[in-house]
Amino acid sequence: MKEIKDSKYLYSNIKDDVLRQRIQNSINWYIHKSVFYKRFYYIFSTISILLPLGVTILHSTDSACFLENHLQICSAILASATTLTTSILTLFRFQDYWKEYRETAEKLKAELLQFHMGIGKYQDRNQDMMNLAVNVETIILNSKRKEKEIIETTPKVYIGKASGIGEDKLGK
Repeated sequence: MKEIKDSKYLYSNIKDDVLRQRIQNSINWYIHKSVFYKRFYYIFSTISILLPLGVTILHSTDSACFLENHLQICSAILASATTLTTSILTLFRFQDYWKEYRETAEKLKAELLQFHMGIGKYQDRNQDMMNLAVNVETIILNSKRKEKEIIETTPKVYIGKASGIGEDKLGK
């Protein structure tokens, strides 16, 4: 991935091997996750836009068309697929994760740029490694907290009496 390769200069001058590896792994992870969730967000969003268009086109076709006999079935399948893709978008919150991971990757890169340039918190070269380690871990910790918030506010799917699998059938 070009972005990962282009970011190497930001941590290449970090002398501490453990800190450099931690930062490199973190940036790579956040970039990969961001791209992963962005891809899924766009795929499912596009599908959820195109499927209703298919229903509209299906219903506006000439009645002498081959699909006349299968219109209801095709319409039901497309409508169900639309509901499914929209539900997947809501349940898995691809956009929220994409934004969070992208924001964290950019914060890490900005922190490294300040370190690399020796500006801001990194003007005192005697403390800059310790400051970098603390600031990078703070960024990662804050990202994990936001990720936890996303998870806690995600709609829950329960298997219970409403779904037909009640306590009686589970042996409880």
